[in-house]
Amino acid sequence: ISIIDGDSTAAPQLGTFTNTTTAPGMFQASAGNPTGCLTVTFTSNGSGTGAGWRAGISCFDPCQAISTSIVTTPAPDADGIVRICQGDTVNFDGSATFSVDGTGATYEWDLGNGGGLNPGAIQTETYTTSGIYLIDFVVTDAAGCSDRESRDVVVHVSTDPDFTGTAAVDNTICYGESTDINGNVTPIEFAITPSPPITGRTFLPDDNGTTSYQTCVSVDLFPPGATMTNASDLVDIFLNMEHSYLGDLDISVTAPNGATVSLHTYGSGGGGTFLGVPIDVDTDLNPGTGFDYVFTESATQTWAQAQAGVTTLPAGDYLPVDPYSTFVGTPLNGQWCINITDNLSSDNGYIFYWGLNFNPAIIPADLSFT
Repeated sequence: ISIIDGDSTAAPQLGTFTNTTTAPGMFQASAGNPTGCLTVTFTSNGSGTGAGWRAGISCFDPCQAISTSIVTTPAPDADGIVRICQGDTVNFDGSATFSVDGTGATYEWDLGNGGGLNPGAIQTETYTTSGIYLIDFVVTDAAGCSDRESRDVVVHVSTDPDFTGTAAVDNTICYGESTDINGNVTPIEFAITPSPPITGRTFLPDDNGTTSYQTCVSVDLFPPGATMTNASDLVDIFLNMEHSYLGDLDISVTAPNGATVSLHTYGSGGGGTFLGVPIDVDTDLNPGTGFDYVFTESATQTWAQAQAGVTTLPAGDYLPVDPYSTFVGTPLNGQWCINITDNLSSDNGYIFYWGLNFNPAIIPADLSFT
């Protein structure tokens, strides 16, 4: 029996015990084991019988509780959001309490400006660009344990209103006369998408089903632990691509928990139907023109159903092969990946971008403002 310090047999061994009736004792995942897991392998000698083995397993949190407290100037509004104008300054003053001991603790701030971590419990930052800034106050004790909050302060920095249409009633007036000036202002929304699309032209070469193109959208702005609870939480999956031919392809999307929804299944139909406007010459590897294809459960036909009698599948809305209810229970945060496999030699294509649209009702309110 071998006890391994990790979540696979490739990790370092903590010990191996053979033909012993003495308990090997207690083993604990090491501080350098990022998974916190132990793997146990058991190999018999191929003959004889015995009572086998058993172990008691318990999980524990080796870190003390660290609770942070933050004071900002200006103070946040009632909903917890600090709202300022472009060019305004915010002062951050952080402290922490420890369940055991705070001796030797370090204090750092991620001020949401892309500048990394700034050391010190007190920080001052001037925000000159409109947007949403997610601030993290990181407190780490002497043992290397940190507090568990990942978004401590949210700062909204105002956008520029649009004053188009503001004008005087009269273009010209004489000395001593007056005119009305009609003011017109349109506030401008700012929003962060929790799932920024993957963009950039990627070649989809001829293949025989042995390899797949895959890229992943990283989603991390939902509350920790948030899961997809209803099929309607995912409005659609969209992609822009071209390929000759549809009948070669198998396309699916995998959620962070491994659940997979097929958008188009190889062998379900498609024949020689084009996607977009490809260059249908195998020796010409230049990109054609991609069409926008949106997979939504409000559509009426899959790709395979819609391709009958058409040379090129039109851009528009299509049904996924599998229902989005397959994703119910998956964490919203994590890697959402598209997989495209070309199963037949000859014919190639390009994908230009793809992404997901979540139901606005489940997107945290602090990720947009007007």
